[in-house]
Amino acid sequence: MFNFTLFFVLIVTNVTAIELNFVTENAPPLQYIKDGEISGKTTRIIKKVLEHAQMPAKISIYPWARAYQKALNGKNIFIYPLVRTVERENHFIWIGEILTLNLSWVKLSHKKNIKISKLEDVKRYKIGVMRGDATHTYLLKHGFEKNKNFIVVSELPKLLNLLYAEKIDSFIVDLDLLKEMALLKGYDEKKLISALEIPELKFTVYLAANIDTDLVLIDKMKHSLCWVMKCN
Repeated sequence: MFNFTLFFVLIVTNVTAIELNFVTENAPPLQYIKDGEISGKTTRIIKKVLEHAQMPAKISIYPWARAYQKALNGKNIFIYPLVRTVERENHFIWIGEILTLNLSWVKLSHKKNIKISKLEDVKRYKIGVMRGDATHTYLLKHGFEKNKNFIVVSELPKLLNLLYAEKIDSFIVDLDLLKEMALLKGYDEKKLISALEIPELKFTVYLAANIDTDLVLIDKMKHSLCWVMKCN
């Protein structure tokens, strides 16, 4: 009994001594840097989870494709917010839900010539997509081709800038999220409207972890996220 107790205490001590690594992208208002610190709606959730778990952690912002690869290939690395898709299902451990996004094709309200009633219509226009994002995969699966049907950028704010500069006509995003981002960036958010809602792209985004992450850490994060989100 003494040996078991000692072994258990050593495990707990070792786990709490580990500094966890969390990766995410620059996508205000969900995640962004403010006064030298990473803030935003989803980051506040993650910080509450870590506080409840009493686990030290480093949160880093990267272009989405790089953040994704770090979590895909690095043990004990957590990533948020990650859309749970069939393609990703077996490559990560899914800690829990943190947010729901309702995606649509978004355009500027004065662009009356941009008319989208079905996916095929989009191929007539200049569109953008974020590299490695679930919407990137969605377009590729539906026959869209890079540089022919869309341009690829590294982060969501770049798509917003391109839209207001009228260098692209539309892209897929949660409209409410984009309006908040536009306000933070000093744009007139009232110019943003939905050109076409995409019911099949109603996504729940997750906190997830590398597939080889220690199970003790996984259990601790699941318990704390559940406590923060008040799940049953």
